[in-house]
Amino acid sequence: MGRPSLDETTVVATFMGAAGRFAKVALLTDAEVEELFGPETAAALAIFDHYSEESGLCASCGGICCSEIGCEVYSPLFGKCPIYATRPLLCRFHFCHRFDAVDKTLVVALRDVFLACYTAYQIRDGTIALSMNVPPLEMSCPTLVANTEPVMDAVRDGSLDPQEGSQLIRKEVERYRRYHCVA
Repeated sequence: MGRPSLDETTVVATFMGAAGRFAKVALLTDAEVEELFGPETAAALAIFDHYSEESGLCASCGGICCSEIGCEVYSPLFGKCPIYATRPLLCRFHFCHRFDAVDKTLVVALRDVFLACYTAYQIRDGTIALSMNVPPLEMSCPTLVANTEPVMDAVRDGSLDPQEGSQLIRKEVERYRRYHCVA
């Protein structure tokens, strides 16, 4: 598969046309990301997802990025992100320096596309696009954070198995999406 071409103007237009179909653009599936940003952007993101999974890049970092951005559902005890299938846009568009080995130009292009969409959305609505700027999730999804906090505490203190905790968090995310994210 060749490198997808990202035309920023096209991606922003696609995003602006699709964003209104979502109550929030905070916790999205791969298909929803493709709807919002177009197939080229989704293909570019998939390249990095595939590389990370194949090489163990994200799994081997010890959660440095997740910790730095303050994700409330991150714990090194999980082994992998419990909400990966519906992770926030910031997580999807963040690539640490270790991804530069794959395609540094594409990393920069994806960052530029995300920032352009964020800015266009903010200008159009005259507000800060909080649901795009997560995690931390508390500002955009306070109910989700409140409902997952006891699970996170139980995993951290050892009273709940991390695998079971991951499953409970995924169920809570699905419940949250059903009631808060789909327009």
